Amino acid sequence: MSSTIIQKIIYPSDISNFSANNIKNAVIRDSLLSTIEMKFEGKAKIVIVSGNKGMGKSVLLNQFLKRNKNKCIALFIDVINKQSYCEDNIITDLYRQTSFYVNGVEPNLTEHVGKKQLNEKLYLLDIYLKKNHKNIYFLIDGLDEVPQSDQYIVKNIITHIPHQILIEKSFLCEIDHRIIRNRSNHL
Repeated sequence: MSSTIIQKIIYPSDISNFSANNIKNAVIRDSLLSTIEMKFEGKAKIVIVSGNKGMGKSVLLNQFLKRNKNKCIALFIDVINKQSYCEDNIITDLYRQTSFYVNGVEPNLTEHVGKKQLNEKLYLLDIYLKKNHKNIYFLIDGLDEVPQSDQYIVKNIITHIPHQILIEKSFLCEIDHRIIRNRSNHL
């Protein structure tokens, strides 16, 4: 009797503490997904998805993630849980996903991860991507729902994505466009 071993493939976004909700029975938006991919194949560095509440921005981002899971680092922020957009938690989550992408294993975190460690790991990711002629998408959803009193956190989240990575490809849900413009002016 032969035994079959089934091994699940795990992607960086699978280990995120801020994963996308499993949305069932949603209409697949192939044309919108293809349009976004074409933008990135061109010269677009950042794509911002915006629209009224309930229009399906999160569904679209979720579908983009499923379609490009092997090349996405993703954060799905739930504003009901303030811990999901706490700066330290974002840094730790980005560090975990980046480590997984570069090393293929989830890091064993026993100590606090700070901005310095995240920047070091993102630098290694940048080297890895260039060496292997790969691109990666940073997908962040829910920034548009962060309360006005906490908008400084949104700015800090965008700041954590270093210039060299931001230059590659970033995919963001609706946010205050001034943050992106200010960030882009420094590129």
